[in-house]
Amino acid sequence: MVQVGRPGDVGVAELQDILFTVGDVLPGAILVQVNMKATNQGDVSFHNSHFRMGGAADSRTETACQTYGSPCKAAFLPLHLVSTGGAYIENMWIWSADHGLDGQYSQNIATGRGMLVEATAGTWLIGTASEHHTLYAYQFYNAQNVMSAMQQVETPYWQPLPLAPNPWTPNTTWHDPTFAACNGTDNRCYMEWVLRILGPQTRDLAIYGSGFWVFFDGITPYGGCEPGGYCQLNIVDLEGLKKNAGVVLYNLNTHNVADLVRIGGDDGTIAVPANGNEGSWGSVIAAFLGYA
Repeated sequence: MVQVGRPGDVGVAELQDILFTVGDVLPGAILVQVNMKATNQGDVSFHNSHFRMGGAADSRTETACQTYGSPCKAAFLPLHLVSTGGAYIENMWIWSADHGLDGQYSQNIATGRGMLVEATAGTWLIGTASEHHTLYAYQFYNAQNVMSAMQQVETPYWQPLPLAPNPWTPNTTWHDPTFAACNGTDNRCYMEWVLRILGPQTRDLAIYGSGFWVFFDGITPYGGCEPGGYCQLNIVDLEGLKKNAGVVLYNLNTHNVADLVRIGGDDGTIAVPANGNEGSWGSVIAAFLGYA
């Protein structure tokens, strides 16, 4: 929908106080793609700009996406920072609506993805949230020179009904998670990855102060979290990273999640379980430095 520069461009672009949304159910829509590098640090920037899929009278999704168990594919990807680009982003909310703002409409909306970062130029994400998407909230693929502080995520209230990746089909071109390794053993495995950091070229990436919250498991409409008191099994996925890549996570907080960090996807190694790391609003670790 909106392209900020073209690959190879270097310059200045500043976006302030803008709302990006979809007017209808648009399963192919990429709302914003950032292609350009900044002349100086921070010259390509977003301030107080947000994304909303559904939930308001300005979009047909408010009334077209109400069937529980059959969420509609409102958009493919709200925000993509491509490998040629980078940005300074401050105060951004990427929201797939879980309720109506302008009426008493239930909202069952399955935006495919949240934020995809492949940027290699300097990128800063300060005070961002990415909520209620299907496959992932944040994915960093071969990203470099990134600092993210104060991330907040809620997983979709309707998952795992249907089981992820439904209603989407994973696309290898976009490095989507497949959830194939869940093997049907526990529905709580088929839920959105909140944070995925992937790729052998990923380096110099620091995550500070994350709050990743899960409230429902969807077995009954917005039901409880059984068995074991955890709504979701996995939340952070690290795959294909090189040792000493400078990838670090500080102050990771979760709510109702069994495993805080996995290496290698759904059937990978549990690097940090919730058990033994109680604190904050459920579980917390001061740092994960396995790829520092």
